[in-house]
Amino acid sequence: MRAVVIGAGVAGIAAARALSNNGIEVVVLEASERIGGRTKTVALGGGHVDVGASWIHAPVGNPLTALCRQLGIATRPFALDDVLGSMRLVDADGDVAGPMRSQIASVEAGWWSWLARTAAMAPERPLSSLLEEYFVPLIDGIDPSASSAARWARDLARTAMETDLCAPCESISAENVTADKRPYGGGDDVVAGGYVRLVERLAEGLAVQRGALVDSIAHGHNGVRVGCGAVEHHADVAIVTVSLGVLEHGSIRFDPPLSSSKRSAIERLGFGAFEKVVLQFDEAWWRTAAHPASSLHLGGEPTFRYWLDVTPTVGTPTLAAHVAGPCAARLPALASERIDGALAALRRNFGRVPDASAATATDWSNDPNVRGGYSRHTPSSRPSDIAALAAPHGRVLFAGEATSAHRYGYVDGAYESGRRAAHEAIVRAFA
Repeated sequence: MRAVVIGAGVAGIAAARALSNNGIEVVVLEASERIGGRTKTVALGGGHVDVGASWIHAPVGNPLTALCRQLGIATRPFALDDVLGSMRLVDADGDVAGPMRSQIASVEAGWWSWLARTAAMAPERPLSSLLEEYFVPLIDGIDPSASSAARWARDLARTAMETDLCAPCESISAENVTADKRPYGGGDDVVAGGYVRLVERLAEGLAVQRGALVDSIAHGHNGVRVGCGAVEHHADVAIVTVSLGVLEHGSIRFDPPLSSSKRSAIERLGFGAFEKVVLQFDEAWWRTAAHPASSLHLGGEPTFRYWLDVTPTVGTPTLAAHVAGPCAARLPALASERIDGALAALRRNFGRVPDASAATATDWSNDPNVRGGYSRHTPSSRPSDIAALAAPHGRVLFAGEATSAHRYGYVDGAYESGRRAAHEAIVRAFA
């Protein structure tokens, strides 16, 4: 048996590794000149930073934790919940602290508790309507202090959800809040040295053809033909692991065409925008004795609102702006303009900020091999759409985070989906 895997991201490499380990001849076709997909580690200054996926979320029981242990790759804790809980709130008037900060935290805690209960009763509702239902009465109250705290809390909640699911709250359904995420536990870990170490180790010995842009996949009783321009690859089975954004764009022609249920799933499921602008400095000027917090929220900023201090993983003072959903839509086109805009946002809120010693910015949305961030449920989608997307299409199988019923949007979901598709191929081989 021979298999072709389309895409050398985590799902594709996981599928190819599982197939190869079971004695099946496999070739991986990757459109770009690198492997890793939406995991990408870049050298910056004296360290490395993940500008795509960054964490192993809920590492206890997570298959990526076991994989790292098996490959001898170290992981380190990154207390993301603690970082966000102690977030430094800043606007043009200065830091928000004291009783107001406590009041904001109380309102925000009430929101997340209320959301968990309410979302379960109406999973199809857009999060924007739930935000208004909860916060408008608080904002319209007669106590100016309470109203101000509620406005801050609403801004924090909206930013958190739009960053987490890389889309406007109007196009995010409550299903994302209530979805079963599997019983993994713990906080968050990072891969020491970046995700690139894990991907490269997993890919060792595999036949990966880079710069191989697949434009057609045809299948019939005699097998599969995968077209890369003038080159055609023949196999018994193909596993498609490209992003939902690439499937939405329709740059791969399927013969026979995809089923109506699969096409509808592609149309209904959401695939948002998520970018990072990473700035490195000679010193961590944002940390002081009065403000030791390692994350920032810049109130009133239209684009560069949410910042995370990634110094512990990089080794050099480094801030990463996470720009997602509607904020990402406002990003300028050029990387240099994104970097300049991010610095300008910091200076509007902190005054004098030194120039960055090193910087980088992503452009995932305009990368034709990715076309965005990761998947989510929209108000019009349902859990059955993920099952339809993951379903086989004759001899063509599908994997990728968007096909993971429980862990869509997560690297471990991509990894497990690749292993699942490989198992489906192996069952077919020996049926």
